[in-house]
Amino acid sequence: MIDEKSTVALLIDDYPHLEEKAIVDFINNFSVMADHLNKKQEIADSPSARFFDWMSGRNVKRQLLLDRTFESELVFVRDYIVENEKRLVKNDDFMDEIMSGVSLLSGKLREVANETCQIKESLEELRETVCHIESSVVQRLDYQELYINALSEKELALSIFSKTNDSLSPEQSLWLMLTRLWYGDFGRWLKASGKSKSNSKVVKETLETLKNQCMLIMSKKTGRSNDALIDRDTLYKSLISDFEPVKDALCLMSDHHSNKLESMIYSLNSNVELRQFEDSDLPFVFSNISIFHEMASLLQLGEDHATTN
Repeated sequence: MIDEKSTVALLIDDYPHLEEKAIVDFINNFSVMADHLNKKQEIADSPSARFFDWMSGRNVKRQLLLDRTFESELVFVRDYIVENEKRLVKNDDFMDEIMSGVSLLSGKLREVANETCQIKESLEELRETVCHIESSVVQRLDYQELYINALSEKELALSIFSKTNDSLSPEQSLWLMLTRLWYGDFGRWLKASGKSKSNSKVVKETLETLKNQCMLIMSKKTGRSNDALIDRDTLYKSLISDFEPVKDALCLMSDHHSNKLESMIYSLNSNVELRQFEDSDLPFVFSNISIFHEMASLLQLGEDHATTN
């Protein structure tokens, strides 16, 4: 039997961007609450809120979650950040997003007529906490150092991808690995490379190497040759999880709209009707290679990078 606590701990250890994105999205969702208090239940049931509960150990009943106050939420987020400071400060982009979310929330709360002094105080404490942590983070890396870090992160991500994880299918592991790369130094290196012709060759070679390494691991994990075909139903089954924390993690990492498989991952794990995919231009059969190419389009999100084809 899969243990929820140990599985969530392993997910956070292997894919730290899950923790970071859950916190950022959780804070940003407060601005929605401030604008539309009648949507509180919808926000409370979001993947970021549920996964934040899983990772913080606060997986209380849904009706209790809906009764939380802004004050208690902000205090809890502040305490969680302080408790996990050493781990969270490693990603300066994450800290920037936290600050942006807190600043946005501050503005929204000023517009709410019934805001309380306790909320203001909690928000200010959270802001001070994040500012203090952010001041200890190195803000910039030069390009060469970023490139070295990106390659190191790629190798670490591949080593995690190659491990056996009973709570994840090979296809789910591939997706979480690619999102880890996108949110980490590898993704920052891709963005820094941009459209520079001088960097395009290195980018193309690096992505090609990544593809080849992933294909070796996928073939071993799935027991299929990389050009062996599977049908849609088989792929659907490999992308959906029956384990609630994994469902929430997959949904949390599938809101980029970078490719159709990503949208499918979100729909499958959030119980959305699959009818929208039946008449789409998705192929009826897939291979390890085609799955990788579709998922890896995330790494070109918003940038004109060399493709992996």
